[in-house]
Amino acid sequence: MFLPDETCPRWRLLCQALTPEETVEARALRDHAPYLEWIKAGHLRTNPGNRIDQDVVRDMVCAFGDQFAVQQIGVDPWNAGNLAKDLSDDGFEVIEVPQTMQQMSAPSKDFEADVLDGLIDAGGNPLMLWCASNVVVQRDNKDNIYPTKKKSRGRIDPIIAALLGRKLATMHEDDGPVEDPVLVIA
Repeated sequence: MFLPDETCPRWRLLCQALTPEETVEARALRDHAPYLEWIKAGHLRTNPGNRIDQDVVRDMVCAFGDQFAVQQIGVDPWNAGNLAKDLSDDGFEVIEVPQTMQQMSAPSKDFEADVLDGLIDAGGNPLMLWCASNVVVQRDNKDNIYPTKKKSRGRIDPIIAALLGRKLATMHEDDGPVEDPVLVIA
């Protein structure tokens, strides 16, 4: 997620999604989604096996680090394994962001408002558009919101990643502009 700046007032998302290679065809049928087309077009990557390989995720993040000035990386501490430690060892600032209503309501509201105002640019990524169309939010009695996987119509992980990025970005809004383009990775 690139923060808005003087040259581009929109949040820019550079989405890289990953799915296990052995299950991609079954997932495509179950999710009613053109995964094979997205793989061919470069919107979706695969890793060998039947589950997400954290080493492949680490390699993807390191590749971004070679291209961009990565400011921070947000990770959900649940089920992240050694990924946060490995990325810290690679020299990245890793911030754990628990997936709770309290932590994620403000960035969810901000992101939703920016989507409605046309301030999110996902580069025409059809996978990101599909995930956004799947989102259903849970609302509590204080009008806090958060996307819920249980009620959503399909996969929403890239949207959750964008919310993590938005959460990290808003933690440093008062720091002022940076000289290099900044990428916040979630």
